[in-house]
Amino acid sequence: MVRFVAMAVAALFGGCGGMASAAPGASGLGGLRSGIASWYGARHEGLMMANGCRFHAARLSAASPTLPIGAWVRVQNRRNHRSLTVQITDRGPYVGGRVLDLSRAAAVELDMIAAGIVMVSIEPVSGLPVGCRHVG
Repeated sequence: MVRFVAMAVAALFGGCGGMASAAPGASGLGGLRSGIASWYGARHEGLMMANGCRFHAARLSAASPTLPIGAWVRVQNRRNHRSLTVQITDRGPYVGGRVLDLSRAAAVELDMIAAGIVMVSIEPVSGLPVGCRHVG
């Protein structure tokens, strides 16, 4: 719990010069979640994300409407059981019923490019650094 609080404080006041904040109701990650994930890519390349960093489709990241900015989560494609760890760096998706928008790199790792959307399981991961990271 102490690590999560430290990560949350760092996410709020750290990063790339931008001040990030969690969405209402996102005070904690809780346990395992599931839902529909989609992916986004080239159209958003270089745009500023909610964490104050620029989006790069080739890096492992995700957008969530409710999870805290800076949080790390393990995402598993429930169809093929592929999984990876990504950092929540942005807000979205803005399509009803979806729980995550993954970067193109994350979507490739989960083998979901062709499908476009897949059912995923999401679980919190603690102890990883917060801020603009070149993951992936």
